[in-house]
Amino acid sequence: MLERLTYVQIGDRLNISPEGARAIVKRNRLPRSHDKNGKALVAIDLDKLGAATGVPWESIIRSPRRRGREASTKLRVYFMFARLYCLKFALQSRNAVLRLLRKAARDFSYLVVKDL
Repeated sequence: MLERLTYVQIGDRLNISPEGARAIVKRNRLPRSHDKNGKALVAIDLDKLGAATGVPWESIIRSPRRRGREASTKLRVYFMFARLYCLKFALQSRNAVLRLLRKAARDFSYLVVKDL
């Protein structure tokens, strides 16, 4: 149901600050007007706003920039784990090569000493 509410009333309904309500209104580009006292009135349907996004209010309240930062941080962590896995594999390969070289050197030194 469409209601005309002030930022304070929206904040009370959503359990957030009036500044948070103002940010939600601005982000969703909801129509605003002013009453006789100069307070901003917003035409808002709280149920429809939550249903349209398909996410709980906590997600709507958090800024999209922060969600983007979290996503990019997660992506960076995944890339770091992938890099660590590659380095681990490279180290294991390097160690295997070193073991083969050591064995070859031992065999070679054994042959050299044997021939003396």
